[in-house]
Amino acid sequence: MKPLDLRKADTTPAWCPGCGNFPILKAFDAALAESGLNPDKTVLVSGIGQAAKLPHYVTPPCNLFNGLHGRALPVATGIKCANHELEVIVTKIQTHGVMSMPFNPLALAIVEGCSLVARTFAGDPEHLKATLLEALRHTEGFVLVDILQPCVTFNKVNTYKWYKKRVQPVTAEHDPYDRMKALALSFQWGDSIPIGIIYRSGRPGFENRQPMLQSGSTNAIFSP
Repeated sequence: MKPLDLRKADTTPAWCPGCGNFPILKAFDAALAESGLNPDKTVLVSGIGQAAKLPHYVTPPCNLFNGLHGRALPVATGIKCANHELEVIVTKIQTHGVMSMPFNPLALAIVEGCSLVARTFAGDPEHLKATLLEALRHTEGFVLVDILQPCVTFNKVNTYKWYKKRVQPVTAEHDPYDRMKALALSFQWGDSIPIGIIYRSGRPGFENRQPMLQSGSTNAIFSP
């Protein structure tokens, strides 16, 4: 299967020229095609906003659920609990340069013991695709990929050039199973920003840790 083989709609992305969503979409299409995942068994969940439009443009087309702004994760959790056979992928966005202190998704994911935690950069197509492919192939547990994505229209500080001077792949010596070292990397920001596989825990998925869900979907459990 090749990207674009199964495009069924003439959809044009409603993004600004140069938006970081374009390389993310291209990398995701390629990673999805290479991953071997069945599009019919894959669900893309998003909220509202520019990044939330990405699932509409993915090829090959997958199942799609557009939810409320900032509420994609509860919907995705419900979908996975209802049907364990589905691979559920959530797209979200968080802005740097806002008045409030930016949220640190990597640190929270590591503290909570997520199965796989990674970061990549929209301006590095090869690294972006490789990271997304690793995430798509990791089908057990919660996976978080933080993508550094410049906004070419409203953010004139954190530009592609700004990020390219700072992003640094994690070294081969980094042990992603060392939670404390991974946590330290998650707080590293400024002149050097680490990208790559930051943390692994091997933690099983939620549905595999709940006795009521191990025997099947919630549809089967609660059927009259």
